[in-house]
Amino acid sequence: MQENITVPEKYMNMDTKATYRVMVKFVVEADGSVTEVETVRPEPSKQDLNDEAVRVVKGMPKWKPGTMDGKPVRVRYMLPVTYKLGK
Repeated sequence: MQENITVPEKYMNMDTKATYRVMVKFVVEADGSVTEVETVRPEPSKQDLNDEAVRVVKGMPKWKPGTMDGKPVRVRYMLPVTYKLGK
């Protein structure tokens, strides 16, 4: 995931170091595909970072689905995405 995230230059050139965390929730379907990707309580001023986290999660390869009674089932996940910003 880290290899696929692109951080906009305006955040990389900041004079102070900072971190920003985006919580992304999504569903892994019974076939392993990732659906219903969205951020949890996104900060509007950092919408471009929120959108980038969603883009990367949507582009993930298929996951191994959860199982119940030996059958694949859909499972909800939350994934923290942490950006390290600044010089």
